Amino acid sequence: MASWILFLGTGGGRVVTSKQLRQTGGFVVNIDGFLIWVDPGPGALVHARKRRVPVEQVSMIFISHNHLDHVSDINPVVEAITLKPRVSLKLLCPRSTFEEKVLYEYLHPKVKEKVFLEERSEVTYGKLTFSWFPLQHTTLTYGLKVRRGEENLLVYISDTSYFPELSQHVSGTKVAVINVLFPYKVNIGMHLSLPELEDILRNSDPKPEVTIITHLGGRYMNLPLNEMEEKLSEELRAKVMFARDNWKFYMRSTSEIPQGKASKLF
Repeated sequence: MASWILFLGTGGGRVVTSKQLRQTGGFVVNIDGFLIWVDPGPGALVHARKRRVPVEQVSMIFISHNHLDHVSDINPVVEAITLKPRVSLKLLCPRSTFEEKVLYEYLHPKVKEKVFLEERSEVTYGKLTFSWFPLQHTTLTYGLKVRRGEENLLVYISDTSYFPELSQHVSGTKVAVINVLFPYKVNIGMHLSLPELEDILRNSDPKPEVTIITHLGGRYMNLPLNEMEEKLSEELRAKVMFARDNWKFYMRSTSEIPQGKASKLF
C-alpha cells in the first residue's frame, strides 16, 4: 500500500489565511493505511472532500497548537470523521483544545481517545509510534515524530522560532515537513525563515532524505519557488521541496523524487 502526504493547505499566517492566498487545511498522512490529519485549519474539510480523501477512515488528528490557521476546522473534521458509528478517533492535542472549548463540547464524546501533549511523550498504535516535542512559539506548541520500529519515517516541525535542537529532531528521518513562514529573517511572531531552515539542515546528521517546506506566508508570493528549491537542494546537498496546495507527495526514495516514478521510501 502506497504511503503519502496530501497537502490540503500550504499557507500560514494571518494575511495568507484571511485572504486565502494559499489554502490552509493542513495535511493528511497515510502510512500503511493509517490516516493522520495534521493541523486542520480553515477549509480543511472542503478541500479534503474535493480531493476525495476517505475522511471517515481517518484514525487520528494531531493539533500542534490552537492558533486559527492550525485548528479552526477541527469541529467539522471531527463531525465528518465520526459520521459512522463505532469510529475510534484518536485526538492528540494540547489540553487547552478541550478546556478552552476549541473543540465544541458536544463533540467531546465522539473522540474515543484523548491524548494531551503536555502529559505524555508518545503513544503506539499497531506498528507505528507517535512522539512529540515542545517548540518555541507564542503559545504552547509541539512538533510530531512518527516511527515504525527503528525507522524514523516522518517529522513535522510546526510554528516555532529557531533553536539548535531542531537539527537533532530532523536528523535521520525519511521525510521532514517544516513550517517556514518567511523567505528571509523577520522578527515577527516566532516563526522560522529559510536561512534558519538552512542552519537546521546543515547541522543535522544525517540530513532528512526529503525536506518539505510548507506554511508559507505572504512574502513568498511571486517568488520562483521551483528555482529556489533547486538552489537549496544543491547548496545543502539534500532534497528540499516546497509543498503545493492539493499536492499528494508519495513517500518514495530519494535521489530524484520525480513524483510517481521512484521506488517506495517506506
